[in-house]
Amino acid sequence: MNNYREELTINEKDIKGELLKQASLFGYYSDQSAKAQKESSWAEQLYKQAKAKITLDVNENPGKYGLEKVTVALLDSAVRVNEECIKAKEEMINKAYEAEMLKNAVFALHQKMKCLEALIKIIGCEYQSNKMSGDYEA
Repeated sequence: MNNYREELTINEKDIKGELLKQASLFGYYSDQSAKAQKESSWAEQLYKQAKAKITLDVNENPGKYGLEKVTVALLDSAVRVNEECIKAKEEMINKAYEAEMLKNAVFALHQKMKCLEALIKIIGCEYQSNKMSGDYEA
């Protein structure tokens, strides 16, 4: 992910340049956000598969885990300590975080556009004010 915080900064001396790059930034981060959401969904599926795998194994082979009988609490414990489940859960959390950050970057670009629009209005008002008072050069 690019450093989107820098891309959210507005260069007041180059409003035209800021406006021109806004659409491509929005497109880029929208695309990255969608990809991250897809990866997050896949990571969640992989976690669910790992969880199902260990649950089935514990149910089918309780003795392998030192259990005489299987309970919901014991199944939950087996999932929580299983290395594959732990890694899959960590990956799921990381991918969800990345997806949320990119979604927030897209929202921030919406805010940047609103700021640019407001700046254009302010600059226009200042220009008109200066023009009326004679403080401008033709």
